[in-house]
Amino acid sequence: MKRFPFFAPGKTAALALSVTITAASFLSGCSLGNSDRPSVAETESPPNSNYEQYEENQLQEQAKFDEFTDELFYDTVTSSLLTLHFTIADPAAYGIEDYSCTYGDATLSGIQKNLMDMKAARTELDGFDQSLLTEDQSLTLDILKTYLDTELTAEGLELYATPFMPYTGIQAELPVLLAEYAFRSRQDISDYLTLLAETDEYFDQLLTFEEERSRAGLFCSDSAVDHIVESCQPYIIDPQYHILHTSFVSRLEDMPDLTAEEKEGYIQQNLTILEEHFIPAYENLANGLTALKGTGLYEGGLCSYPEGKEYYEYLVHSYSGTSYSSITDLKNAIEQSVSNEIASMSVIIQSRPEILDELDSIAFSPTDPSEILQCLKQEIQQEFPEIPEHSCSIKYVDPELSDILSPAMYLTPPLDQYNSNIIYLNLDDDQSLNQSLFTTLAHEGYPGHLYQNVYFINTDPSPIRLLLSFNGYSEGWGLYSERLSYLFNNGADPDASRLLMHNFSASIGLNAVLDLNINYFGWTKEQVYDYLSRYYDVENSDIADSLYSLLTENPGYYVKYYAGYMEILELRELAENTLGSRFDAKEFHQFLLDIGPAPFSVIRSRMEAWLFTQGIRTSRVRPYAGLALSAFPVNKNCCRTNN
Repeated sequence: MKRFPFFAPGKTAALALSVTITAASFLSGCSLGNSDRPSVAETESPPNSNYEQYEENQLQEQAKFDEFTDELFYDTVTSSLLTLHFTIADPAAYGIEDYSCTYGDATLSGIQKNLMDMKAARTELDGFDQSLLTEDQSLTLDILKTYLDTELTAEGLELYATPFMPYTGIQAELPVLLAEYAFRSRQDISDYLTLLAETDEYFDQLLTFEEERSRAGLFCSDSAVDHIVESCQPYIIDPQYHILHTSFVSRLEDMPDLTAEEKEGYIQQNLTILEEHFIPAYENLANGLTALKGTGLYEGGLCSYPEGKEYYEYLVHSYSGTSYSSITDLKNAIEQSVSNEIASMSVIIQSRPEILDELDSIAFSPTDPSEILQCLKQEIQQEFPEIPEHSCSIKYVDPELSDILSPAMYLTPPLDQYNSNIIYLNLDDDQSLNQSLFTTLAHEGYPGHLYQNVYFINTDPSPIRLLLSFNGYSEGWGLYSERLSYLFNNGADPDASRLLMHNFSASIGLNAVLDLNINYFGWTKEQVYDYLSRYYDVENSDIADSLYSLLTENPGYYVKYYAGYMEILELRELAENTLGSRFDAKEFHQFLLDIGPAPFSVIRSRMEAWLFTQGIRTSRVRPYAGLALSAFPVNKNCCRTNN
């Protein structure tokens, strides 16, 4: 039976790539004990007949659930060529031979149909007997239910979705994905060129969606349009100098089976498509969005829109997977965390006042990216489980794109080529010794995204879990990894390194608080300025204005990083407080890695079960958010992503 592609209505459906997630084993399926078996006197059947029937029911239910999730995976992964290509290197090995070379359906009706299909799937999930499923299936069932419950809260709010955003919108991410579209065969080249030629039609769909948002009075601000149009400009250039020409030529050079004539034919075809379809798509998008300027009726945070608060609540829970049900409770927890970070900074400064004068000269070592990765791999051996052999290539963002892309990105490889990994760095030559490079590579590499992805895929999870995006877990894990790297043997003064860690943590925490206050509680620019003035010297600075614009144009951005990170730290604190001297960091990390990306309500319930298996009952009271949290500076460095 045809099911639906698992894409949230408020997200970039056609560009949803695989995000690493793990299957875990914590809650056992129920089994009948001896006292539950009927005696010979009670039945004419053999003594174990009921047990055999139960066992048969188990197998049938498990097979039925696998069929359900396999169909979900198939329909989702084939709904977009980008999703398919970046998820599976060899589709035929998974029985996938018939697929279309499109970006997917980006129309309003397509999104609404997707929500209806989600409803149907959610109802079908209730029909499974969870007690008959395996431990991994039970976990997947809970994750799917929670995921769908969250996504369905956006029903009726479809036009609040914003496919185009500065830094993180489709217009910014698409060229990077296309430039990294691997050519493994002639079929890949043919598929790629077919897809590239569809870009103008795809952007037309998205622009029509924006026009519908405009008619509904939900279009973005004029300043947001200006920033989006600005991000389009690097792709509206002579095809000969285009990133999708230079990268195309480079990828062809890695295919030895092609003749020189074949390569030249492909190159000319690519140039023609760039000139006739791709570049016009960006020109039409820029012109179309510019024409809609002035139609936005609301200024400020998302809460200024008629149902903006409701949509922001959806975004926060969808992005972060937080177990906090109340936005107010989440804000209070983050504020408490920031307060604790600042207090920790004060302790260090009071003991060594001169350390403030030393911060600007602090540099971590090593400084070469490859050497840093090797150093990080060594540092994590004691507290993290081993992962299989794999490779990692470091690539650098094209200088022409440096202002509009993240400072670092981990590109998730196909699940059947997990051993081939790529980390992009967006560094100018004079930034090569930047003190943040060490911690950035911890976030993207070890023990961050790369490490977690390789670990997870090798737990042999249900394929559908590789298509479910839980940014709160994945980015929370990245920030947690980044935090730990400040405590590694990084060549810096330990006190200074800890001070930087707390400052780093407080910064992103403050930004997350502002994200919530602007988009849910309606703070103005003046309130943002007053708030920042408590912590920074912002006089004669445009930081407050820049941050206000960033958060109104990208609502929920900082929360998805910080809330997930805070949840992980709370889980660690819960484990440490419960287990005391029996706490083992390696076992805790393995627990999180085994369960994998998931909503934190699901993870918390498994954590309690895990602690119970240690022979200790745990309190269900949420621990205070008091550990060190990580942060990004208030600039383009906030735009770190793993996709």
